[in-house]
Amino acid sequence: MIAAAFASVGCYGERHLVITPNPDSINEAPLPLSVRVEVERFTLNVDPLIPVDLDFREALLSYMNKRRTFREVSDQASEAVFKVKAKLSMLVGHGTRFIYQFAVSAALLTHDKVSIGSYEAEDEAIGGATRFTASADEPPTSLALNRALDSLFAKIEADRAAILARLEGQPTPSPFARPSLPRVPVSDVDRLPSVVASPQRHAYAVVIGIEQYREKLPKADFADRDAKLVGEYLTKVLGYPEENVVVRVNEKATKTDLEKYVEAWLPNNLEKDGSVFIYYSGHGAPNPKSGDAYLVPYDGDPTFVEKTGYPLKRLYAQLEKLPAKHITVVLDSCFSGSGGRSVLAAGAKPMVLSVENAILAGGKTIVLSASAGDQVSSAYQEQGHGLLTYFFLKGLQGDGDLNKDGTIDLAELFEYLKPNVQKIARKQYNNEQTPQLLASPELLKKGGGRLIEAPASSR
Repeated sequence: MIAAAFASVGCYGERHLVITPNPDSINEAPLPLSVRVEVERFTLNVDPLIPVDLDFREALLSYMNKRRTFREVSDQASEAVFKVKAKLSMLVGHGTRFIYQFAVSAALLTHDKVSIGSYEAEDEAIGGATRFTASADEPPTSLALNRALDSLFAKIEADRAAILARLEGQPTPSPFARPSLPRVPVSDVDRLPSVVASPQRHAYAVVIGIEQYREKLPKADFADRDAKLVGEYLTKVLGYPEENVVVRVNEKATKTDLEKYVEAWLPNNLEKDGSVFIYYSGHGAPNPKSGDAYLVPYDGDPTFVEKTGYPLKRLYAQLEKLPAKHITVVLDSCFSGSGGRSVLAAGAKPMVLSVENAILAGGKTIVLSASAGDQVSSAYQEQGHGLLTYFFLKGLQGDGDLNKDGTIDLAELFEYLKPNVQKIARKQYNNEQTPQLLASPELLKKGGGRLIEAPASSR
């Protein structure tokens, strides 16, 4: 009924057992699903003179046949997978001592191969005997396996209602189910516009989003999600080649990463008169000693911000060295230390900072900042994005085409998003948040705001 394959290496070698029910056995067994049982690892260390019964296969299928859990989901589920890891050790001395271990996991798969439930169980037992063979009434391997399966199916059956609800799209919590991540709201800006800009072959972007920090800082809600979506807009809407866009989130956005991509990757790749787009979503922090503003990378610590943060002055200075025609920086962060998307060293007081003084002397960089220097930048909880990022992307969907000419430039986009950000911040969070568009007067006079041009989507 069962096909089994053994491979042995030497008297004390490893044996690998793979059990696959053949079609006849599946038809014989009263199971509604295709059942695949895989023994990933079966390690045997035993005196070669002692016969060992490895036949726990029938025990496994017999046990499964007694269970009706999978019958309940037979209409939706197409496959059940069991993976077994077993270890049997026998030590021979004055007496024989054996140790047997089983780890069993199971997964139910829907027809489209999306896992709807996974479970794990382990069992270990230590005993003593002179020998055990196939004639033993209760081989120790079967005992250990049955205990593991008892634990496994107890979890599966306790979670059966949750599995069924999940199949129907109605998640139900279970004390045995693995904790699920908090539900993230689905936003209208998550749907990309259908119209795409012409290819921007000489445009490069570095996109950073940090929600979780190594130093146990408060979460910057949705910052990683913001960055991933901005990266999609750049490549799928604004015409940036995928190879020209770097997206780094959370633990992949360390200070070293910022230095690498801003100070090495961009200069090495950017051609003359190309364009650069920098996006940062995460915490900012002030330096109380100097009054400078810093980006806080994944491994940053506001207490030692001089050593672990990335100064905005340094960012602007590096960008101004590039042979770019246009440079755009979008900062969905704040730097006062007053809360929101900013952090402050213990014992320090919030400050009024300016993020513009480092660029006023330059001629190529324009900055869109989420708030003024003494304000808090908020997350838009209902939409699952930063407040600035949400209206930035909403504008790119077409709402920012205020003059209805079919294109959207940065100045026009700012005119759209500023009042909307202010309105939501006041209405829902009782905060003042006023986005800033920062550049040298000369750049704005020359039309430097026309740095992002994208077809407006039909609405």
